[in-house]
Amino acid sequence: LHVVHWNSDKYPSFVEAAHEPDGLAVLGIFLQGKQTRFTNFDPLCLLPPCRDYWTYPGSLTVPPLLESVTWIILKQPINISSQQVHRSLHADPDSLEETDLNL
Repeated sequence: LHVVHWNSDKYPSFVEAAHEPDGLAVLGIFLQGKQTRFTNFDPLCLLPPCRDYWTYPGSLTVPPLLESVTWIILKQPINISSQQVHRSLHADPDSLEETDLNL
């Protein structure tokens, strides 16, 4: 699971931040096969009890693959059911609230 953040203290928009070396940070969370229900989504509920992490400079995982990301990868996985994995892999991209960034 990737949770993307942009540096709003330095850049007025995500698009501008995405083009800068310190513009984006991505929190990477490993998922593991057990069910967890999310009724009211709060990103903090995704974090495991152990908050140890690795960090490295990298890029976006989708075009235009800009190299403006600081990756933060949690060392401890969180649990997810196979049904949740299936739903996320088969989500209709047109129904997502993300906008096309046209970077």
